[in-house]
Amino acid sequence: MAGKKGEYVEIGEIYREHGVKGEVKVWVYSRSDENFRKGMPIVLRRTDGEEIEAKILKVAPFQQWFLTRFSFLKNLEEAGLWRKAKV
Repeated sequence: MAGKKGEYVEIGEIYREHGVKGEVKVWVYSRSDENFRKGMPIVLRRTDGEEIEAKILKVAPFQQWFLTRFSFLKNLEEAGLWRKAKV
């Protein structure tokens, strides 16, 4: 996140949900977790334009993605609503 309110640097995209606890697979554009760490505050923007601020609770490399848990996602159904959201 940088600049004025509403201006953010896009660092990835939620690929899909993973498991029943609200975890998601995230494609990080830089392919490094340097800019995508536990505790980091982020903004997610869905394809319909809805935005939410969240914190990263867990992040771990998983195949070509990062398996991630965000503070506001509690289950599989909630995670599914954020599929393809920009991070």
